[in-house]
Amino acid sequence: MLAARQQLPVAVWVWVWVPLALPLALLLGTVLAASQLTAAHAASASATPWELRTIRPPNSPVARQFLISPHGHCAGGNNHTCPAVVLLHGFSESPYSIVNYTGVQGLLDQYGWIGVAPFGLSTNNRTGPAACCDPSWTRPPSGTDPCPLAQDKASQCSWNTDLSTEPFPGNADDVAFMKALAEHSVSQSGADKERIFVTGMSAGAMMAQRLGCDAADSFAAIAAVEGDLMDNSTCDVKPAKQVPYLGFCGSLDFVCLGMGTTFKATTDDWARRNGCDMRKAPAVRKASKTTTCQSFKGCAQAVEACSVKAMGHEWPGSTTGNPGTAPRAGLDASAFIFDFFDNVKR
Repeated sequence: MLAARQQLPVAVWVWVWVPLALPLALLLGTVLAASQLTAAHAASASATPWELRTIRPPNSPVARQFLISPHGHCAGGNNHTCPAVVLLHGFSESPYSIVNYTGVQGLLDQYGWIGVAPFGLSTNNRTGPAACCDPSWTRPPSGTDPCPLAQDKASQCSWNTDLSTEPFPGNADDVAFMKALAEHSVSQSGADKERIFVTGMSAGAMMAQRLGCDAADSFAAIAAVEGDLMDNSTCDVKPAKQVPYLGFCGSLDFVCLGMGTTFKATTDDWARRNGCDMRKAPAVRKASKTTTCQSFKGCAQAVEACSVKAMGHEWPGSTTGNPGTAPRAGLDASAFIFDFFDNVKR
């Protein structure tokens, strides 16, 4: 849902209307991401059903929902714990959509990890599997997504990313929700409390980075796809610990290139936060023909930033790019992220 065609006139129009800039930009960026599954993961994305669960975070006036893909060998009396990956959907998406367009189930099965995909709060205050569907959608859930793309997009589910221009979800304490989610994954599903990772797309990427600041004691690493650490973030406060960071940004994506801040500014912030040597030029490698990654040197924790040439607001890894704009990324971002997480030092 976050793989929209990027056209400069649209970007300019959005910036003219500053109060609506982020919601409109992210909404425009939600159209085609469902087509971004790689062939390697497409079949397995819907093979294993995800369980719908509910928890009530401390001091929360409402219960919060999430999907989880548990592994039997991670729970029970065998004392075996597993890493877990939290996937944060973008503005106007649902957890079903990010599970689908990332093709993450195949990687969870491959690594033997737990998957967790929480629901952002929506403007319609619905609950159940269709919480992120438009209120007009009344049919029961089917398949791996409870409502069609257009109905999903109409709900405007999102996160409290600490961005002043975002009109909702208002007073939601999503940091408390995510910390409670991490604790639940440990106590109820056998997650390794030292190996809980978080990734997200667009507004989900912004929220993931907020967690790297405000909940660094609960998450082992973050991977942000097409979303920056916003300039008024509480990340100005020193986190509880340094957290490895991986970021992706398309060269045609006006959200991560200049929506409140920039991809370079965000990456530099993480490099300074992780004690990297800013006097040394980052190591550069070609991850694919269109993807260039920079790794900072002398860091207490890894900082890597990957730019994808001619790609818009989408999850890298499509088998076909957006017509007329983006070629295929030449890599599978989901696999790239899992490899990054797997190599995080304890």
